[in-house]
Amino acid sequence: MAVNDLEIAALIDIYSPFLTEKQRQYLQEYYEQDLSLSEIADNFGVTRQAVGDDIRRATAAIKQAEEASGIGKRFADIASLAREIRDTCPGRAAQLASRVLELTFGE
Repeated sequence: MAVNDLEIAALIDIYSPFLTEKQRQYLQEYYEQDLSLSEIADNFGVTRQAVGDDIRRATAAIKQAEEASGIGKRFADIASLAREIRDTCPGRAAQLASRVLELTFGE
C-alpha cells in the first residue's frame, strides 16, 4: 500500500507512541506545521541532513506499522461509513454517526 504525505500526517497520531520524542517533534513540524527541513533544523540546532534522515526513518517506521496492522485504513473506512450514514440516514442513525465522527475523528 502506497502511503502519501496526507496519509502520513493522519497516521502520526496513531503510531507516534512508537517513535522517539525527537522523531515525533520533527514529523509534527514537517507534516502538521508545514515547516521546511531547514526551519526544523534551525529550531533544534541540528543539520538539515539530520532532520531529513530522522523524518525518513520515522516515516518508514509509520509506513511499516500501517502495512502490518492496517489500523489507519480501518479508521478511514469507519470514518467513511459514519459519514455516509450521517449524510443519508435520518434521525437517530445520523445523530449516532455524527457522534462517532466527533468522538473518533474530532469532526
